[in-house]
Amino acid sequence: MISLSVVAIQATAPVQFLPMVPGGDPVVSVLGLPLHNPASVVTNLMLAAQSVIAARILARRAVPGWPVFFVGMALATGLGAFKHGLPWIEPEWVYQTLTGGSNVAVVVAVVGAQRAVLPGAWWLSLLFGSVLVGANSATRDFGATAAILAAGVVPVVGASVFFLLRSARRSRTRRTRECAWLCAGWGAFSLAGVVWVTRAGFSPWFDHTDVAHLVVMAALLLIFRSGLAREVAWS
Repeated sequence: MISLSVVAIQATAPVQFLPMVPGGDPVVSVLGLPLHNPASVVTNLMLAAQSVIAARILARRAVPGWPVFFVGMALATGLGAFKHGLPWIEPEWVYQTLTGGSNVAVVVAVVGAQRAVLPGAWWLSLLFGSVLVGANSATRDFGATAAILAAGVVPVVGASVFFLLRSARRSRTRRTRECAWLCAGWGAFSLAGVVWVTRAGFSPWFDHTDVAHLVVMAALLLIFRSGLAREVAWS
């Protein structure tokens, strides 16, 4: 009787872990709906919620650029949750739209970071290129534009380090603190990239992507902290 009761409970459970196919994704059944990569879905949604909260707080403080960055991150991770969790979705164009939208949202985040960090002339000079990257990302896999996106991020990181060193030399304590938080955030993003490239995961149910997402959460917190310390436009 006990075993039959257990079987009955499992059969009616709203969430069930399904057997893994060798080389396939981990899948759970949620109310009868197959959900792939559940840990990635959860961590993506956590990133999206974190980004929405940060964007709202920084927008109220009228901090330039960073609200756009966090809105882009919220869209990218929110759409990413659906993309990772529902790869079987039909028709195919719906999945392609989720993929393209997530990629474009990453470009929006890059533009927001450029606006927050770079002087006006530099930011405007990169804006056109970012728009082209976004158009390309909307129709192709993210890997096809990763190098171009990296080229858009390099000036932001370089400027962050430059302003950190200059403000420290001029003994501008608050500006130094702001830049230090930001550089720490970029460092955490780099660490997330290393985790992802080296595939440093714990199991198929919590793989390198999920670990990288946790590191990105720390990176976003550091960047948010930098935004809270923001004074005026960098120069």
